[in-house]
Amino acid sequence: MKNKFFFAVLAVCISAGLTSCISFEASGFQMHNQAFNYQNLGDFKTIVRVNKFLGTPGGSTWFNIGSGATDPAIRNAIQNEINARGGTGAVNIKIVYGGEGWSLIVSYLTLTLWSPGTAIITGTVIKE
Repeated sequence: MKNKFFFAVLAVCISAGLTSCISFEASGFQMHNQAFNYQNLGDFKTIVRVNKFLGTPGGSTWFNIGSGATDPAIRNAIQNEINARGGTGAVNIKIVYGGEGWSLIVSYLTLTLWSPGTAIITGTVIKE
């Protein structure tokens, strides 16, 4: 009986591990091979708080739930920076996503059911 229970738990752990995913999704980036004229309106740095469910902050998620949740939040944060400076676009965008010490503690206290994280976004607003 104990062997059957052990193998059942082992099978669940293996299947959960195989369905986990380490991913970060951001779309809509553009790259231009030719130089174009633009006015530099200034650099920006903003922080977006992201809530993950069934995973660790800045790391893997179980069953890939909420992997695309960061995309709209990051897109909106960049667009808000462009609008605030009266620009038409942004270049040199850098996104660093991860968890802080407190978010790791929260993640482990909730058994990775809820994992808050942060995305730090930097770039330059331009006007064409």
